[in-house]
Amino acid sequence: MPSRRQFLGATATGAVVATAGCLGSFETGDDGPTTDESPTTSATTSAALSPGEQIQGEAESISTTETVTDDQYEYVEANDTVRYPATMSGGEVASYGYSTFEEWTEVEGASAGSLAVLDRLESRLESTASISAGIGTPDVADGLAVTVSYETLKNREGEVIEEPDVPVRRVVAETPHSFEATVEFAGRSETHSYPVFVWNTVLQQE
Repeated sequence: MPSRRQFLGATATGAVVATAGCLGSFETGDDGPTTDESPTTSATTSAALSPGEQIQGEAESISTTETVTDDQYEYVEANDTVRYPATMSGGEVASYGYSTFEEWTEVEGASAGSLAVLDRLESRLESTASISAGIGTPDVADGLAVTVSYETLKNREGEVIEEPDVPVRRVVAETPHSFEATVEFAGRSETHSYPVFVWNTVLQQE
């Protein structure tokens, strides 16, 4: 199976979704959970965040520097691009793709951000059960953003079978407002900033 970095590199020029933590998938399966809720942005968090709403975190912003040393990546100075593993076959690289250095570092930085945000929540919340962090391109953000998913799972009868142990307002209060990542590779570096949103979502088994 491709590594997290391989997956992110292969999708650097399109919409990206990657998660860290529990319940990291929103894909629809025959027996798996589904959701038809589209995230919307709430103007205030004075009341509980309704299912389907998302809002930017309220805690102080955080930052990190990531130095990439994986030899599966190659910087091509002639056109300022990065070659990355695009497809895998039998555990080996079957083909390579190319992204501009700026696009590639943007995805790498967002990936580092999702992990750092989840680490921050794990250090400040009593539990992160049914809470995950990932990256994507929500309509409410210009470019990539880090998204914290506050996930409630219901069975076919609509009964809650899994839910977070902490209230959503607490998660919003402890989620960083934004994240800044500096990515270093091949003697070059690029810094990107990302907003961080909390998405209150309800999944239901079919």
